[in-house]
Amino acid sequence: MGAVAAPDKKHKLNWAWIVLIAVAVGAGVGLKIWWDRHQIAHGEGTVHSTLRLPGGPMVAIESVTITDRRRDPNTDQVEERESVHWRLRAFEEASGKTVARRVTESFPTCKLAKGARVWCQWDDTIRLLDAKLETVGEVGALPVVGPGPRRGLDELEVDVEGGLVRMGMDGRPERIDPVTMAVTRGDDAAKVGRRGSGGLAPIARVGGTIYQLSVKRGQLRATLVRMKSGRAKTLEPKQSWLADGFLGDDQGGPGDALALPDGFFLVHRDSIAEDAPRRLSRLTLDGKTVWTAALPEPVQTGALESDGVVVSGRVFSIKLSLADGKALWQTRH
Repeated sequence: MGAVAAPDKKHKLNWAWIVLIAVAVGAGVGLKIWWDRHQIAHGEGTVHSTLRLPGGPMVAIESVTITDRRRDPNTDQVEERESVHWRLRAFEEASGKTVARRVTESFPTCKLAKGARVWCQWDDTIRLLDAKLETVGEVGALPVVGPGPRRGLDELEVDVEGGLVRMGMDGRPERIDPVTMAVTRGDDAAKVGRRGSGGLAPIARVGGTIYQLSVKRGQLRATLVRMKSGRAKTLEPKQSWLADGFLGDDQGGPGDALALPDGFFLVHRDSIAEDAPRRLSRLTLDGKTVWTAALPEPVQTGALESDGVVVSGRVFSIKLSLADGKALWQTRH
């Protein structure tokens, strides 16, 4: 009897090992999937752009690269394959502390809405997100003609009140409210002006006076010109800059500069090289320099606060004192 039972015992032992190996392999695969998902959501990422939500956090569009190593059974060589994943990250501007993260299925396009809200699109859905990156409402992208290409968020406009403006299927404009998600169609949808995108502005406007940069033929450095009542006057003719432009207002109209009652801000560089250090100067209405501060990189947005001006680039934000231009805080995204 013992001689007959031995094969069954060995057979059961083999199956036990097979099951154990299968469980171990499955656990390894499951652990790898969990770790990849963890890295996509919480691992170190590369910042591609940032938005500053008024009254809320900064929002960064980040990518995370995952490397997968596999052995080719034919060549017995290990191959590395990289996949790029995208996410949004909300963080406090002063401390850099992360407030929320949200993984997206593809590269997200984002535009400021109203208050601490932002329009973002990935796949065919345009979403209205709050400061915690949670969905408040959703809008489907419209096809241009029938089932053809769809008009994405990057081709649509956001008005000065944060509403999303686009052409409806009937050829008339329609506006989606950034608070109620209510849709207004017809002429009323186009009455609200377009919002500027921040960054740099070609002119600065204070009251009824326009300030612009003038570059003489054959020269690169610009002087400041004041336009008032149809007359142009060069201010401080001995002072000139390799100017990028006036610091734009991220909550203003198209091309609006960030202005104070007694002046404005000019972004300029040390040389004509694209990667040349940038500087921000606060100027008076007479063109005199109040202070000049160094910037870590080219500017994307500017915003005015009671005691300072906040300037943001692709991977940095810095708040400069209105009084003397000293850094009150600085953070990297």
